[in-house]
Amino acid sequence: MPPWTTFERPALRCRACGGFEGVISPCISGEGPPHAQIALVGEGPGENEDLRDTNFIGRAGELLDGAIHEAKLLRSDLFVMNAVRCRRTNKQNKNRPPKMREIDHCRGFTVDELASVQPKVIVALGDVAMTSLIGKQLGGVTEHRGKVKWSEEFQAWVVVTFHPAYALRKYQIRHWIVEDLKLAKRVVEEGGPREMVPTQVDVCWTLDDAFKARDDLLTYDEIAFDTETKGVHLTKSEAFCYSFAAREGHAYVFPRYDANWQRHWTRGELATLDHDVLRPLLLSDAKKIGWHIAFDACVTKTTLGFWPRNEDFCGMTAHHLWANHLGPLAHGLKICAASYTDMGRYDDALDAWLVAHGYTDKGKPDMGQVWRAPMWHDFVDGICVECREPEDTRKPCLVPYYAGQDSDAALRLKKILVEKIHEADASDPRIKLWSLFYDERMPVVREHQEMDRKGVRINVPYLNELSAMLGDALTSMRTQLCEMAENATFNPSSRNQVAALFYETLGMPILERTETGLASTKEEVLLQLRDMHEAVPLLLAYRAHEKIKGTYVDGKDTVAGQKKALRAVIDEDGYARMNTFVSRAETFRFISTKPFAYHTIPKTDPKTGIPSIRALIIPDDGSVFVTRDWRQQEFFIVACLAEQWDIVDAMTVGEDVHEIVTRELGGLPKTAYLAAPDATDFYEEDGERWKSKADFETY
Repeated sequence: MPPWTTFERPALRCRACGGFEGVISPCISGEGPPHAQIALVGEGPGENEDLRDTNFIGRAGELLDGAIHEAKLLRSDLFVMNAVRCRRTNKQNKNRPPKMREIDHCRGFTVDELASVQPKVIVALGDVAMTSLIGKQLGGVTEHRGKVKWSEEFQAWVVVTFHPAYALRKYQIRHWIVEDLKLAKRVVEEGGPREMVPTQVDVCWTLDDAFKARDDLLTYDEIAFDTETKGVHLTKSEAFCYSFAAREGHAYVFPRYDANWQRHWTRGELATLDHDVLRPLLLSDAKKIGWHIAFDACVTKTTLGFWPRNEDFCGMTAHHLWANHLGPLAHGLKICAASYTDMGRYDDALDAWLVAHGYTDKGKPDMGQVWRAPMWHDFVDGICVECREPEDTRKPCLVPYYAGQDSDAALRLKKILVEKIHEADASDPRIKLWSLFYDERMPVVREHQEMDRKGVRINVPYLNELSAMLGDALTSMRTQLCEMAENATFNPSSRNQVAALFYETLGMPILERTETGLASTKEEVLLQLRDMHEAVPLLLAYRAHEKIKGTYVDGKDTVAGQKKALRAVIDEDGYARMNTFVSRAETFRFISTKPFAYHTIPKTDPKTGIPSIRALIIPDDGSVFVTRDWRQQEFFIVACLAEQWDIVDAMTVGEDVHEIVTRELGGLPKTAYLAAPDATDFYEEDGERWKSKADFETY
C-alpha cells in the first residue's frame, strides 16, 4: 500500500466559525496517499465519522465504498476529505447541512490539503463540496453532474456527482455516483476529458438549401426529428425551428423564425417552407424517430396542422423500458447522449447563455425560453460574442447547433437502445422487451399524445361554486380557531402559532419534535391528539380545505415555477391540457405533468365535508367519465403475470399496496411505522428502496 498522509490535527484547530463553543467534536482532516491522482471531497463528518475520527465510515461511507469498487477503483488509492472539518448538528444532535460561512471558514484547509496532494481529478460529492471547490452553481448537482470542469485554482479537473447520503434516500442515484467515479478514472487515464465529437449541422437559411435538404432526407427509410418551441404548451406552443437527422453525425436545421420570434422569411416563403418542405418530410413513409416524440408531434399539430405520419420510435420510452430502475433523472436526452455517445454535454453553451441572461426556472436553465437565444453569429474581434466560437468556425450559433445535436442524438441513441433491448431479451427468454415496446409502449405513446393535446373539459361554474364554498368554510373555521386561541390575528397556517395554541394554551402533551427541536404539528402527530380538544380536528379540517383550495382549485400567491392550480391552466376553450408520460415512474404507471397533472386530483374523503374535486372534470358529449386507481390496478396485473398469488389475494380483499410493501419488507404495517417515532425515519429513508425492491420481486 502507498504511504499514507493524515494532516496534522493541531494545524486544523479552527475557531473562526464559532462552531467549537461547547463542542468536543474533532476536526477531521483528509486521509490518503500523499500524491493521490483522485481526491474525493464530501460535505462533512457525520455521527459515525465523529465517533471514530475518520471520513466516510457510516452508511454513506459503505455505499461510497461499494461505488468505488464497482468503478474499479481502490479506496486506498484515493485521497478522501470533506469540505467542512467538524460535524455540524442541530439542537437534537442530528446532522445538519453546513452553513455558507462554515464552508467559507473551512475552505482554507481544503485548499491547503489539495495543494499538498495535487490530484489530477477532484470529485465533488454533493452540493457543499461543489460550492467549496468551484462556487455555488445554478441548478445544483443535478444540473452539473457528469460534467468535467477545469479548475485553475487547483490545477485539476473537477467532476461533480451526488453525495452518497442522497443515494441512501434515492437508491437509483447510486448508479450516477458509480458512473461519475468511472468518468474520473477515465480522465486520469486519458489525461483529460474526451474530446466531444460534434454533429455537422447544416442550417437551411434559404429555400434552395431547404429543398436540397428535403430531397436528401427523403431518400432514407427513417428520419429523426426534433422541435424547438416557444414555451411548452400543447396547443399554444409553436415550433420556431425543426431539425432532422437521417445519418449519424449529421443534421439539417430548418429555422422558421429568428431569435425573439423575429421574422426570417416573408409570409410566402414561410408558407412554402411549411407546405413544400416540412410537410412532405413529416408525412413521408419514412419511420419517424424522436426522443419525446409525443411532444414534438403535438407541437407539429399546433404549428403545421397535422400529426406526423409513421411515428415509430420514442427514445425516452425505450430507455425507460430498458432502465426504469434508474429513476426519472436518467431518461433525459442530454443525459443519455452524454452517457452513451461521444457527443458530450452539447447543451453547455446554450445553458450558459440562458443563465447569463436570466432565463431560468427552478434554479435551472429554462428551455422554454430557447426561442430568445441567438440564431446567428455576432463576431467581434474574431470571436462570436454569443457562443464564443472563433470566426473561422464551421459550427452554427447557439440555437441551430443545439437543435441539430438534438435530432442527431435521438438517431444515434435509437441504434444503441435497440441493441441494449435485444441484449436484455437474449439474456433471459422470459424477457420480451422488444415486443413489449412495439406492441404496447408505442401504441400507448401515440394514443396519449392525442388525448393530452385534446385535454379534459372543466366544469367552470362548479369550479366557481367550489371556490366560494371552500372560501366560506375556511373563513368560518379560522374564526372558530381565533376564538379558541383568544387571538383575533391567529393564523392556522403558522406552525409556530398552532404549536403555541396546542402545547402552551391548551396544555397538550408534546409527542414528537422536529429535527430543530420544535414541537411537531404534522398530521400524524395531531391525529393522536384529535380526541383531546375540538381544536385539533378543526385544524385538520382547515388544512384539508386549504390544500384543496390552494393546490387544486384557485392556487395561491406563489413564486414563479411552483405548481399552478386548475383555474390557472384552463384554456380559452374550457379545456385543461396535460403531458402524460409512461417514462417517469419505476412502476411503469402513467404520470401526468403540468400544465395540468390530472392524476394528482385526490378522491374526496367524506369526513372532510369537501364536495367531489374529480367532478370538476366532465365528459364530452356522448362520452362517459370513468375514474380508476391505476396505480393499484397496474400492480395487481403485474402480480398476476408474476404469479405472486399472496399479493393477488391481499389486493382482492382490498388491502392497500403500500400496506403490503411495508409489511412484507419492513416487518410492520405502514400505520405502525408512522405511529412509532423511532421508526419514522427508517420508514421514510427506506421507502424508495422498498418500492424498487417490491417491483423487482414482482417482475
